[in-house]
Amino acid sequence: MWVSFRCKFLVEVGQFCTHLNTALQTVNLGTAPTGTDGDTVRVANVKANANVAVLNTQATITSSSPNAVRDLTAADMGKRVNFTPTAAGTVHFPAANSTGADQLVAIHNLSATYDITMAIAAGSGDAAPTVAVVKPGEMLTYETDGVSIWRTIGRKKSIDEIVQGKLSVVGVSTFAGAVTLSGGVSGDLAATGKLTGGSLAIGTVAAISAAGAYSGASASFTGALSSATLGVTSNATVGGTLGVTGQATFTLRPTFASNTPWDSGNFTPANYAPLNAAALTGAVTVNGAAWTGSQFSVRNASSGSTWAVSAYAVNQVGGCYIGRTDSSAVPLAAWFFGSTNVGTITTNGTTTTYGTGSDYRLKDGIEDLDGDAAIALIKEGRPRKYWMKADPEKRTNYGFIAHEYALIQPEAVVGEKDAMGPRMAPGLDGKGEDVDAPDEPRYQHMDYSRPTPILWAALKRALEKIDELRDEVSALRAAP
Repeated sequence: MWVSFRCKFLVEVGQFCTHLNTALQTVNLGTAPTGTDGDTVRVANVKANANVAVLNTQATITSSSPNAVRDLTAADMGKRVNFTPTAAGTVHFPAANSTGADQLVAIHNLSATYDITMAIAAGSGDAAPTVAVVKPGEMLTYETDGVSIWRTIGRKKSIDEIVQGKLSVVGVSTFAGAVTLSGGVSGDLAATGKLTGGSLAIGTVAAISAAGAYSGASASFTGALSSATLGVTSNATVGGTLGVTGQATFTLRPTFASNTPWDSGNFTPANYAPLNAAALTGAVTVNGAAWTGSQFSVRNASSGSTWAVSAYAVNQVGGCYIGRTDSSAVPLAAWFFGSTNVGTITTNGTTTTYGTGSDYRLKDGIEDLDGDAAIALIKEGRPRKYWMKADPEKRTNYGFIAHEYALIQPEAVVGEKDAMGPRMAPGLDGKGEDVDAPDEPRYQHMDYSRPTPILWAALKRALEKIDELRDEVSALRAAP
């Protein structure tokens, strides 16, 4: 009895396990010729029934017509499910792992108006199909791997086609009927042939009839409109950009923003210099007549104006000013560092003074220069004689070498030894256009007025020593 019960239990368990297996199975035929060690008749039939069940779920799609929109179940697999939505709706797939492997389902939208959106089951984590919207009159076929994925594998359209994504046509497209572009044309629209028809309508504003008559919201047009000629006999307004690739001829003088453009009647370009690379052969005036005999003149608009020429930074901070003068109190030129005047050129009508800022109000830390220290500085200096390389006559000059004197009095020398930097004036090509140029030497410069206080202090100290020696000699001569 125990053996009978155990065998019956194993058979039932085997049958249960077989039903769980959704893969096709083969019957163990055993060893030929009798096959006594193969599957029993019952086990073989169980496998056959299981195979029929698998094949049944994967058979040709049959129709199921619930009409009302609802979510799908595993029982809908292998079916063509017809829906007739009365409003736009959403249909959820069953969880992929509940359907079995390699299952198909087709969704047919019988509505003429409303979309059906296909979505995965809530919380399933399945991957959704690429095309999820079933348009009216459309049928989409989906498959699942039975684990976690839904795919779109087929699409049947009605006669009226709606493309949900982008449409790209590599070759020629022919449209036998009218073409409606509700979204407009974003790029160029080229026509190699004629645009023909009873009328040409542009939006809801303008229309040109076959006879050439134009009607619109604010203007009218009558005339020929072709690839060669555009004739406008009345007013025309262009709201966007008007591009003319050929010559435009106006029988009347046009206006732009209520302004009349220049022409030979009110502007002669030959009488005016261009803004770039102007060649000036005669007298040039700015805000007034040229002075007698001058070739370039910049004059004040009135005698009350202070400066005639100025170059300065924003808000007139820092720069150089050149102007009129009729008094020694008014400089011919002035230089500013920031807002502080640091130098002038003045005249009293007879002589000219080149001055640098020396007012006590500009200075701090004032003390006498020690004469002995000044003499020591002078002894360190190396006055030289030389000629300039640019002088073909090699005339003798006297002075200092800038980097040598910088060791004695650095404030008298501008720049660094052997320095290089970008060109101060841009390089020009043969046409006078700016071009990139290599760095040029930044030569050092020396202010020869700077040693004057040192020379003065040294001379003063030398004179004091001369007076002291004179007194000593006088005392010695007076001694008995």
